[in-house]
Amino acid sequence: MNPTVIKTAKAVRKEVQRWAYKLEDDYAITPDTLRGACGIASFLLHEALEAQGISSIFVMGRFWSRGYSNTPWADSADPLYTNHCWLVVDGMIVDITATQFDEEEPVYLTEADDDRYRPVYQNQEGVDILMSKWDDQSPKKYPNSMPRILTKALQEISQ
Repeated sequence: MNPTVIKTAKAVRKEVQRWAYKLEDDYAITPDTLRGACGIASFLLHEALEAQGISSIFVMGRFWSRGYSNTPWADSADPLYTNHCWLVVDGMIVDITATQFDEEEPVYLTEADDDRYRPVYQNQEGVDILMSKWDDQSPKKYPNSMPRILTKALQEISQ
């Protein structure tokens, strides 16, 4: 994996966590694991990578720790059944909120065909649903904070 991707992912996660700790009364986001912030974190990471000329695919889908093989509802395209966001970069899933699923690494990497991850929407379609249907996870809910988080992360990377 490109070291710049890892460095960027760590910086974005750090700044999202720093921001989440300041929310205090926002019950929807758990700062330690970033539970409830996968949409925001993945969106910001996608933006940060794009700002550096690195291509990534924003993915909205489902995560199930046991894998999706042989589950009858695995292929449902209903946005109500989406529960997670992540990026795909160079054939690898880059998940900076997998700690909410008990992964220990703050930047979790796995093959894009990992059976626990089920993509439903990609790129602009996923972003549009994030912005319009995921109220608490929508970057649109925090219009002043998102540019600041992105700027701080990009500044950290350039140091």
